[in-house]
Amino acid sequence: IFYNTLADTLQLVEAPPIEFLHRLITPYSLDNAKKTLENSKMSLDEAFAHMGRMLAREEKFVHALSIVWLQRYGKNFGITQQELTRRFAEYERDNIFKGTNLLSQRIAALGPQKSVELYIKNPDALFKGISN
Repeated sequence: IFYNTLADTLQLVEAPPIEFLHRLITPYSLDNAKKTLENSKMSLDEAFAHMGRMLAREEKFVHALSIVWLQRYGKNFGITQQELTRRFAEYERDNIFKGTNLLSQRIAALGPQKSVELYIKNPDALFKGISN
């Protein structure tokens, strides 16, 4: 992904790790969705809706990981807390990302490694109580 170097610093810093994380996480998202679909009697429409929910979960998870990372390292790039607060608030205005901030708090409490393990092995536990 290429960005105009005139874009704000937050966009330049945020986008590459998010896209890299998607590349790493997508196979697990698809595998979890496949496991559910294999033992299900869902109609085709229900299966497509389920896939949509699983991919939306991936979006939330990846962006929540990026929130944790930006909170820790953002100031190293000259990103202010005000810029981060504004950016993180944007997630809650978009239905696909609603709950991302809550998930980021859960990830911060569990730690990124444990959170990734949960995402892979038991995503329902990780997302319990977070809108889907």
